[in-house]
Amino acid sequence: MKKQICKTCNWRFNGDIEFSVLNKNIPNDVRLAKEYCEDHTFTYGDECNPMWCNECGHLDKYQVIMGENSTENPNFDKKRK
Repeated sequence: MKKQICKTCNWRFNGDIEFSVLNKNIPNDVRLAKEYCEDHTFTYGDECNPMWCNECGHLDKYQVIMGENSTENPNFDKKRK
């Protein structure tokens, strides 16, 4: 079992498990990342974007940009229409 390391983001991934985290090459993973950002934006009012590694494609982090629509009191009880 050989472990590989991405040269761009230093992510260590196992050769036996091709994608052990969310990956931009898997449509369902992209959908999940977008849904997370939509829910975050709806709840907190911040802009949220998934940041993918350009080399290996794994989800590196979520970039959250706070702006005028950001709230101190999140809308946990707010219902989607």
